[in-house]
Amino acid sequence: MNNFENKYRPLPEEVCLQKSSIEGCGIHAKKTIPKNVRIGMTHVSIVSEPDWIRTPLGGWLNHSEKPNCHIEYNFLKTKRFLVTSKRISKGKELTVRYSLKHYVYDG
Repeated sequence: MNNFENKYRPLPEEVCLQKSSIEGCGIHAKKTIPKNVRIGMTHVSIVSEPDWIRTPLGGWLNHSEKPNCHIEYNFLKTKRFLVTSKRISKGKELTVRYSLKHYVYDG
């Protein structure tokens, strides 16, 4: 196996896919995750494309009116990252509050 194959992970090591009580499958904590942890990139914007491209992490996030995560942008607003808004216990689903147009950060 080459070096690239050893580094690529569709999902960050702290999370996994499991059946969701919200919809289909969702991102769940494999271990307790503290508040303010950047889990990984959910979307990337490419200058030549009008829309955001979802990563595997972004593709499995479910909506909640009481989310335990939020989305932060990088400085150039070309990447979106999933960040925990509170401590998340092992086995709990990671959720964000979003609309069809954008994610909402409730602070």
